[in-house]
Amino acid sequence: MLRRLIDLLAILLLLVLAGLTFLAFSFHPDQYRSQILQWVNQQSDWQVDYRSADWQLTAPLVLRLNHVRVGKTDTASLLVDELELQLSASALLNKHLRIDTLEVRQPQLALRPRILTTSNTESQSSTSELPWFEQASIGKLLLSDADVHYQDGLDSFRLLKGELIVEDWQLYQQQSFAPENWRLKLLLNAGQLHTPWVNLGAPQLALDWDGSTLQLNHLSADLYQGSVYAQANWRDKHLRIDDLVIDTLRFEYFDEQAPSPATAESPLPELAWLEQLSLRRALIIDSSTMLSRAAGEGQAPHSLTLNQVNAELSQLHLPWPFAIERLSGELSGQASEFSYNQYHFQQLTAQAKLAPELWQLGYLSAQAFEGEFDVSGEYTLADKSLHIRRFAANDIELAIEESWFNPQQEPTASTELPLNSLYLEQARVHKLKLLSYVDSFPFAAEGISLDLRDLSLIEDGQWQPMEQLWQPSSALFLEAPELAYRGLVVQRFNVDASSQAELGHLSVYAELPLGQLELSAQTQLDQPHRPWEAELQALLLDISPLARLADNRQFRLVGDLELSGRWQGQLQEFVANLEGELQLNSRLLQLPGGDLELGLDQVIDHPEQHFESPSALVEQGFALVWTEPQALPRGVTQLSELSLNANFREGKLHIPPQQLPGMRYQLQLAGEFDLAQHSRNLELQVQEQDCWQLTQRWRGTSDSPQTYLFHQDSPWAYALELASHVEPVNRPEACQTR
Repeated sequence: MLRRLIDLLAILLLLVLAGLTFLAFSFHPDQYRSQILQWVNQQSDWQVDYRSADWQLTAPLVLRLNHVRVGKTDTASLLVDELELQLSASALLNKHLRIDTLEVRQPQLALRPRILTTSNTESQSSTSELPWFEQASIGKLLLSDADVHYQDGLDSFRLLKGELIVEDWQLYQQQSFAPENWRLKLLLNAGQLHTPWVNLGAPQLALDWDGSTLQLNHLSADLYQGSVYAQANWRDKHLRIDDLVIDTLRFEYFDEQAPSPATAESPLPELAWLEQLSLRRALIIDSSTMLSRAAGEGQAPHSLTLNQVNAELSQLHLPWPFAIERLSGELSGQASEFSYNQYHFQQLTAQAKLAPELWQLGYLSAQAFEGEFDVSGEYTLADKSLHIRRFAANDIELAIEESWFNPQQEPTASTELPLNSLYLEQARVHKLKLLSYVDSFPFAAEGISLDLRDLSLIEDGQWQPMEQLWQPSSALFLEAPELAYRGLVVQRFNVDASSQAELGHLSVYAELPLGQLELSAQTQLDQPHRPWEAELQALLLDISPLARLADNRQFRLVGDLELSGRWQGQLQEFVANLEGELQLNSRLLQLPGGDLELGLDQVIDHPEQHFESPSALVEQGFALVWTEPQALPRGVTQLSELSLNANFREGKLHIPPQQLPGMRYQLQLAGEFDLAQHSRNLELQVQEQDCWQLTQRWRGTSDSPQTYLFHQDSPWAYALELASHVEPVNRPEACQTR
């Protein structure tokens, strides 16, 4: 496009030169109008015409052209109401075409895309030299009331009411119009600039060009109910923005067409004239923006809002094309509101320092979730490492939603973690409130205090296992005055974990109505695999609150419970190395609402009615006691003087054969759970006079359970998951019937 404009300017100068030549030998140039136009139009494929001409021979020399037309098919056209030229006669003697003043009134310039394309043939045929002259310059170029229009398909650019002043324009020297030989000062004002993306009001531009350095003294415009101002300079492919001010902008954008999941964002284009961009200072004053995107296939809509932003950016440096790892600069600012999708923050303030490969967040604070928080840290780009130095939150209220348990991912979302490393140096949370809106997880807690220190959460792109998560300097303290789950209220719950002299300590304490629980543990952090040992003590004088955990309002518990246990193992492969014992004691355990003993009588004594045609007790097994106790004969199920022992060996929970006393029948429980494989091999027998009458057996895994019920007098086994009778496998050994 620059070459085209040079050609156009050269044609105008030839026109002026021809007019002056004829002016010297005639009384009126209009007498030779046809000869002048014929000669000028022969010099290029641009066509020139004018209606009339006038001159002034006294100093200064003046030439006026009226109703000038310059154009080229499908390229550009120029209409000028009046063109006035003042020429320096003395400079002509020195082969210097010096135009003291060139004034163009009401020019109308229309451009087409073809003016942006050049070819070698056109370049060679274009007029690029002025015969007889070694220099050409314009003292002052004035354009008034200009209208410039560029049309490319549906895209339109238009400058209205343009006023242009160019001073001291060294235009032609060394037989070339090349821009690197130019010298000029330019001032542009306009009423409006319309583009396909934005309309600018009152745009202003002031610049100086000396052939190698472009000095942008002033650039401003009104847009989006605000204004933009800038000062900059360019030299050696380096654009330096000294000042940039964005004042009271109100920018809104909605993308109605959601991007395709397979579409990748295109990189920023390379620019032949730009290799480096720097910004000394930028101010954003009371500006707002709102961006939104329509929902795509399998995607949720996105929206981002920033209100009343006041910010300062300084000492910003980046290469071009943009490479984020080489970005550097400083940022500080605040916003009255920041929203991203369903997350809302108020009174946001931040300060950050960016360096190549390292971003440091001095502080970020905001009001959110009915409370406030602040965070500081740093991020290393090369290894995707995030170090949170400090996080603090007060009076936060979080709603537990279904998405916490079943997150919906974008179709193209990667399952890989976005970080290679995540280290938490310190986190303090005060008066946290949690409230669940998930039916399957009725949970509430308030007044939670949490203190964390020195935790390595992610390494090598993976969440850290327990033995690597805890460091010698790590610490955790959690305190909650009250927790509630399914109506079960736990009070004075606290967890305290710390390290001292390579020894890690853990204590857990909680109170229930008429009961309490204590757990203590310690681990040797300096030993391989980090061996540990723990002890549990729990006493509940009233276990009725535990009934609420069954998620069944018909289920009730009465009695007492005492738990004690000792364990040991290694943090590495925690479950597989678990060893220890657990003991459960209860003087009285009652389940009101259904009498299991009478239900067993029916099934054992009348198998054709209750086993062959399965009753509720057969269909659901012993779980009927807590899932649907009203399906049993009315009464109370009772166990007394209960004492159960279990031990852990190599990650398996072993339950040796032992009695569950308190009923007329003898209930014997035995089996094991494989905690690593989530499998079970458990058996509960109903015995009478040392002979089993009914046996329930649990096999399989938690994902694929296999539960069978055997009757002494039936050749079949009942498969609870299949809800049908099947051929018995590994049927208990037969014994004498009653």
